[in-house]
Amino acid sequence: MAVELRAADLAEIAGYAVQEFRPEAERRHIQLTLSAPAVVSADVDSARIAQLLGNLISNAVKFTPDGGRVEVRLGADAGQAVLAVADTGVGIPAADRERVFERFFRTAIATRQVIPGTGLGLAIARDITNAHHGTITVDSQEGRGSTFTVRLPLRARAGPA
Repeated sequence: MAVELRAADLAEIAGYAVQEFRPEAERRHIQLTLSAPAVVSADVDSARIAQLLGNLISNAVKFTPDGGRVEVRLGADAGQAVLAVADTGVGIPAADRERVFERFFRTAIATRQVIPGTGLGLAIARDITNAHHGTITVDSQEGRGSTFTVRLPLRARAGPA
């Protein structure tokens, strides 16, 4: 996957991604929030990071029952930007967690509850993360929700004096 790296404000990208999914979240009475410092600047492909966040937020909203919560968090830690999308959704069975980033893989819950999807969103998120030399992980408890965490290299940029 080709990426075009340029300095970007990750909080701004995350804000746009959250706004894109706000109507669906509101329709389902899901509380969708963004927690981000004023500016986290990194050299990224803005369109690809927006796509990555869109995939994660879309899944979080899709797999969260009406009245639940989805939180998008942004921060920095140990020279890395940290993007996390946490939900109070159905969670991922332990047997499926290692395969969720495989192309066309659908969890048993997604299949059983007939939740629409192709099984490509998380594979694409993984590919975008890899193209940025980052990592993506999932922490989940069945019936309690999931948190997807993306860590990307954070390159310090000189600001105005």
